[in-house]
Amino acid sequence: IYEFTPGGVKSAFYPQGFAAPAGLAFDNSGNLYVGGNDDRIHKFAPDKTRTIFASGLGDPSGLAFDSAGNLFVSEVQNGRISKITSDGTKTIFASDLTGPRGLAFDGNGNLFEADESSNRVFKFTPDGAKTTFASGLSHPTGLAFDSVGNLFVADYASNSVFAFTPDGVKTTFATGLSNPYGLAFDSSGNLFESEYYYNGSINMFSPSGNKTVFATGLNYPSYLTFKSSSSSSVPEPGAIALGAGVVGIAGTAIVRRRKLTIKKH
Repeated sequence: IYEFTPGGVKSAFYPQGFAAPAGLAFDNSGNLYVGGNDDRIHKFAPDKTRTIFASGLGDPSGLAFDSAGNLFVSEVQNGRISKITSDGTKTIFASDLTGPRGLAFDGNGNLFEADESSNRVFKFTPDGAKTTFASGLSHPTGLAFDSVGNLFVADYASNSVFAFTPDGVKTTFATGLSNPYGLAFDSSGNLFESEYYYNGSINMFSPSGNKTVFATGLNYPSYLTFKSSSSSSVPEPGAIALGAGVVGIAGTAIVRRRKLTIKKH
């Protein structure tokens, strides 16, 4: 797991030997949660003390917190999304999925899930009712909402990032990428995107769509997320983590490295 300053300077957040970290998410207290291929969720306190938050999962991938502080985890192997309360109580929120990857909440508490193998994005209401929000994609992975409620989707196999309005109208935001995987917005509205397979880099897109390279030379970077302040769900500027995907505050970013096998159809 790596950290990056806002200027792209990389340092180790956690040393080598981690069990292939995947999804990343911060809670409002600044604790970092990381999914590993040991089927557990690891919790890192702000001082980087590590504990096990949850175990017995099936290849945890995407992570996202709701407004009440519950952690939602996509389990690729089990084809489901689990909900874990702050005290570690686990329940199944959704099942019968095919390759659940990235998760993201909109401002109304609806959960969106990138279903990689079915090439769809599903929307779940807070009570778990499921509808198809988008279809016809090509291995969608990362998801991120901008400040006005548009959903951005990293479409891995088409090498594109698509934007969807709240009512589902689709436009192409960026194309010609190299296996885009994780997405995250900073507080200034810049979109960060990880190039998973070939380039091993992180790109930054301005709100107008101008692209610059933020970091290079990574090894299978995937998910990204920004750390929020304790009083707001809005990302603070500066910190970004990826690979298991974290973007942090105070100029740090976290990156997770993990090799992914995408099923071809």
